[in-house]
Amino acid sequence: MDKYTVRIINETKEEPELVELWELERRHFSRQDFRNIIYTLFYYAAESIDYAALTAQILKEGKEAFTTRCDTASSGSSIWSMISVARPSEKYYPVRMMAVAD
Repeated sequence: MDKYTVRIINETKEEPELVELWELERRHFSRQDFRNIIYTLFYYAAESIDYAALTAQILKEGKEAFTTRCDTASSGSSIWSMISVARPSEKYYPVRMMAVAD
């Protein structure tokens, strides 16, 4: 069994703030585990503008496996959140988008 650590960090504050910490023992990081990260990021993004820039760092046995980012933006009347993913030293690519408010 491998040990996975998920750190959800609020990057909006002057000093990054740890929001949640998960420790999972799994044979592999499942699709459902990944979905749970996305759901959690969208939950915080919809909860408050204080969570406009979130990062979820996923570590496997202490080494970075990938990073998921949630950026929330506004266009005056609409608010939306974009989830992007990247492996170490790669560019982020979008995977999900949600309208928070219209």
